[in-house]
Amino acid sequence: PHDELRRQVGERVAIYGVIEDGVNRMAAAVPTIPLTRDMRYISASHELMRGNAAGKLALGADGIECYNFFCTDQAKIPGVISDYATLRDLHRLEALRGRPKHYAFSDQGSPFVQIPFERVPQVPVVLERGWIKAFTLPMCTEPRDRGLELVIQVVLKADDVVGELPVAFNGCWPRREHTASDRLLFPCGAFTHHAAANRGYEVKFPVSLVREGWNEITVENGGDRTITVVGIELAVRAGASSA
Repeated sequence: PHDELRRQVGERVAIYGVIEDGVNRMAAAVPTIPLTRDMRYISASHELMRGNAAGKLALGADGIECYNFFCTDQAKIPGVISDYATLRDLHRLEALRGRPKHYAFSDQGSPFVQIPFERVPQVPVVLERGWIKAFTLPMCTEPRDRGLELVIQVVLKADDVVGELPVAFNGCWPRREHTASDRLLFPCGAFTHHAAANRGYEVKFPVSLVREGWNEITVENGGDRTITVVGIELAVRAGASSA
């Protein structure tokens, strides 16, 4: 919570946002090998790097430290290597605006959470029939003239029976139309798909709804069966009309 840290330490202390090399523990797959792992490597994806850095910079971080960046190269997975070119200007928020980004939530996969340096994970979470849940994460605003759109992917267990799944962003009217997908919003190196145990449901919004700093996604279980929100991921990417 870099904004909270800033209020505590004032303006004369430099705060750096740290990007670790693991996105979260939501499993992803390389169908061509085949291979499934319970961790993607952030440094293999310029979209994940940009989204992670943008959220921290939007909260007031003075710079970005990439921790364990090189571990991606040591994983020795075909098609998964660190994208060193992305390090250029990664600390400059204005250089990140208008470029494709992949935002992701941390989850409960770690054995412990390092309070106060990490926020308590918000996923996974179980939603009974009619339950609604709000999730928050930091993002940066985007220019409105680049043909970009916001895609929110709610990832559920593959065997969940999905009925209505209203999703809202920053208090807008909930959208009920979704598209099921077994693919990640962006490839992460050779990782292109969700593990067979999970399935994504995508809802689109105008990028103009994105706020500088904290943003809120609400997900409602409008079906008759209990569902499990394994994860929530967001893409800022070119819209269909500009692709």
